[in-house]
Amino acid sequence: MKDFFSKIEPPKAAAAIACWMVLKGLLNLILGFSAYNVVILAVSAGLGYTLIKGMSYMNIVTAVLLGVVALSHLWDNLTNARILYIAEAAFDVLCVVTLVLPKQMREHFKNEF
Repeated sequence: MKDFFSKIEPPKAAAAIACWMVLKGLLNLILGFSAYNVVILAVSAGLGYTLIKGMSYMNIVTAVLLGVVALSHLWDNLTNARILYIAEAAFDVLCVVTLVLPKQMREHFKNEF
């Protein structure tokens, strides 16, 4: 696992996570159009922009949002065996870990104002 983290390039990882968040928002919007999905898509796009720009501590804000969304839907997805959404939650957790644990990612988002 340590080798995996050492190979992460923060700008590329941040851009990939930003793309994932927007694609996930679009997919959820297509699968079930609602005001909640529109808001989540807009928030995801905004957070994705901050990730790409490397704004201070936005990795933590994004990680918290991804974690809360994944955990809030986890029980329903597990009890109803929604494989697509379980896979989505697993990828969200991977994004959270990638945003928070590697030292180079934390340093990338500690730019001074």
